[in-house]
Amino acid sequence: MRDISVDILLATYNGEHHLSTQLNSIINQSHTNWRIYARDDGSTDATKSILETFRDNHPNKIVILEDSRKNVGARENFSILMTASKSEYIFFCDQDDFWLPEKLEKTLEKLIALENQQPQIPCFVFSDLSMADENLNIIAPSLWKKDKLNPNAVGLGNLLMQNVPYGCAMAINKALLNLGTPIDSKAILQDHWLVLLAAATGKINHLAEPTILHRIHQNNASRAADPLKKEIGNDLNSVISNKKMMVYLNKLQNQALGIKERLEERKMGLENIDILDAFIKIRQYPFILRKYNFIKHRFFKNQLKQTIKWLIRI
Repeated sequence: MRDISVDILLATYNGEHHLSTQLNSIINQSHTNWRIYARDDGSTDATKSILETFRDNHPNKIVILEDSRKNVGARENFSILMTASKSEYIFFCDQDDFWLPEKLEKTLEKLIALENQQPQIPCFVFSDLSMADENLNIIAPSLWKKDKLNPNAVGLGNLLMQNVPYGCAMAINKALLNLGTPIDSKAILQDHWLVLLAAATGKINHLAEPTILHRIHQNNASRAADPLKKEIGNDLNSVISNKKMMVYLNKLQNQALGIKERLEERKMGLENIDILDAFIKIRQYPFILRKYNFIKHRFFKNQLKQTIKWLIRI
């Protein structure tokens, strides 16, 4: 397995404070056959200089993509990086985390086992994360436990309603990369887009242990620190608000439409079109049929109380 090459896709933007630490954690991986593809999204700090210094100090370990586009956002940045990837196995990397030494080795082993000598099947593997503060002091040993995420809730119906994997803790094979590239503009985030495609066409598995220290600070763009995620969470805990839930549902349905269009375009996973249609059109059905489809296709949240709220309001 040590001979297997992997690509690490690194999207950066104004990450000078923590990027060097992240790069050093990759250097110290037990699996050493890797190459980073990095693209900076128009940083105004020293981020690009840090990448260039790393390239000079570690020849052949990093490719820095150059283009005239700036501030395209994380989703599009990763889409561009996916287009450049060459290896059979692909990891996604945030600029401000810290990878534990066996992240690549353990995740790659799980991904190869999942693929099971069938490289044509899209495969997706993800792990737990430990949340850390600015100085990498652990805040929560398990993000799954903290956010009450169920790593087994990765059926298509579940994932249409709620994403579970975090992009910084996931890896995919080439078949899924090819299916998911480019990322559709309807996608909410690259991790949700790819895991939905895997659920519709391939296989998903997880490592029940953290593989990274996921740094939470004022300027990072992760889902764990995303103000929209917190706003949605607060709203779902409200017994009176409905408007924001419907705005969020519209985003999920639009993403599902993008998934449906990709499957039809590539002629893959067509047996799941009915599930996607039921989700996209669920508000158009009569009251009883709406509830029936919700339950039939398991459009469930990870927490029972949230599932019940959605079932009542949808």
